[in-house]
Amino acid sequence: MQGSRLFEGFRKVLAIFFLLASLIVLVLLLHGDYAAFTWRKFVLSDYGKYTNMVWNCAHGAPFKYLLDYTYLSTHLSFILLFFGPLFWVWDHPFLLVALQWFFLFLGALMLFKTALREKIRIETAAALILFYVANPFTQAVILCEFHGVGLYFFLVPWLYDTLLLRKKWTWLPFTLLLLVREDSGLMVAPLLFYFAVKDRWKGGYFFAALAIGYSFFAIHFLFEWLGGINFFTRRGPVRDLVEYQFFKPEYLWIRAKPLLWYFASILPFFWRRGSLPLLIIPSAALMQLVSSKIPEVYRVEKHYPVALISCSAVALLEAMVQWVRRGKTAQRGYFFEYALFLFAVTLGWHLDRGFLRWGRYDDRVYRVAHPEGEGILEAAQHIPKKGILLCPSELAGFCANRADLMCWEVEELSHYQADYIFIREKDIKKYHEQLKKMSEGGKYHILYQDHGCLILERGSTEQGNRETLESLLS
Repeated sequence: MQGSRLFEGFRKVLAIFFLLASLIVLVLLLHGDYAAFTWRKFVLSDYGKYTNMVWNCAHGAPFKYLLDYTYLSTHLSFILLFFGPLFWVWDHPFLLVALQWFFLFLGALMLFKTALREKIRIETAAALILFYVANPFTQAVILCEFHGVGLYFFLVPWLYDTLLLRKKWTWLPFTLLLLVREDSGLMVAPLLFYFAVKDRWKGGYFFAALAIGYSFFAIHFLFEWLGGINFFTRRGPVRDLVEYQFFKPEYLWIRAKPLLWYFASILPFFWRRGSLPLLIIPSAALMQLVSSKIPEVYRVEKHYPVALISCSAVALLEAMVQWVRRGKTAQRGYFFEYALFLFAVTLGWHLDRGFLRWGRYDDRVYRVAHPEGEGILEAAQHIPKKGILLCPSELAGFCANRADLMCWEVEELSHYQADYIFIREKDIKKYHEQLKKMSEGGKYHILYQDHGCLILERGSTEQGNRETLESLLS
C-alpha cells in the first residue's frame, strides 16, 4: 500500500515536471521567434509575402502581395483570408509568427484534454505534450517564419478529437483543413479512413473520399483557374518532384537518417500491440517526405515536417487509447514506462537536432534579440501606410503589413515608382546606383532618420530644410 502511494505521488510529480517543461519550451519558442525576427531572419520570402498578403485580405485586396501577384498562384490557402482582420486588432509585423505559435499552444491543449478524457495516465499525457512542442521537427516549423500549414498543429488534433466522440462535428475541422492548402486533403485522408474502418463508420469513407477528391480537383483544376498557372508548371513536372526509387539503399538512408528519432518514439507500440494507428494515420505525410526529390523536403527541414508531426502525435494518442480500451491501463507500468521512454527520446532528439538551448543547432539567433533589428522594427513603425513602399528584401519582414510593397530584388516590379523608400544607412552604398537614378531632380526627401535607418518620401516638401536623397548620395 505504501509503495502504491509513493508510486502515485511520483507519477503526479513527473506529470507536473513534463507540463512545466512544455510551458518553458513554448516560452523559449516564442522568444526564439522574436529573436530570429530581430536578426533579420524573416525576409521577403516567405514571411514578407505572407504578411503583405494576409494584411491585404483585411483591406480590400484578398490574396494580393507585391502589387502584381496573387498568393493563389503559390498555394490555395483560403483559410488565411480569415486571419486578415486580426491586423485590425494588432497591426504589427510580428502578428503571424505569434499566431502560428498560438496554433501550437492550442493543439497541445487539445491533445492533453483528449488524452485525459480517454483515461490516459496523466504522466504519459504530459510526456506526449512535451514531445509535441519540444521535438526538433516542431522547433524547425515554429522558428522558420510563418507558413499556413502551421495550422495543422491545431486542426489535426481537433479533427482527431471530433472523430473520437463528436463525429457530427467532424465537418468543421475537416472543412478548415481543406482550406489550408491544396494537398491538405491527402494528408488527413488516412486518419479519416482509419476511423471509417475501426468504427465501421460510413461517414468516414465519405470524408476520406471527399478529402482525396478535393485535393485532386484543387491541384489539377482549381489551382490553375484561380492562380492563373498550372500547378505542375508552378512546381515543376512530377518527375522532378517525386523520387520513385527512394527505396534503393543509396536513396533510402539519406531519407531515413533525419527520421531515426521519430521512428524511435513509436517503437514500443510495435512490440506491445498498438502499431496500426502509427502505420496508417501519418502514412501520407511520411510518404510525401521520403519520396520527394526536393532536398529541404526529404531532409525534413523548415516547415515541411508539420504534417508528419501533427498526424504522428494523434496517432500516438490513438495507440494509447487502444491500450486503455484493451485493458492495458490495469498494467500501470505500460504508461509509466512509455512516459519515461518518450521523455528520453524527446531529450535525446533535441540534443542531437534541436535549435533551442543545448540543442546541436543552438545559436544566439534564437536566444538574444539583436539591438539593430529592434531599432529597424521601431523605425518601420514610422512608415506611412498609404503609397508604394520600396525596401530591400531583407527588411520586408519588418514593414510588409501594408497594402503596397515592392523590393529591389523583384525586378518585375521595376516599372513602378515608389512613394517611400525604407533602407538602412549602411546599405546606401549597396544600392547606390538604383538610388542615384531615383534621386534625379531631388525627388526624394528624408522623412525619418534614426536607428541607422532612413525613410525617404517622394515629392515636394513644405519643409524646405529637409535633406534630399540627391544631397545624401553626394
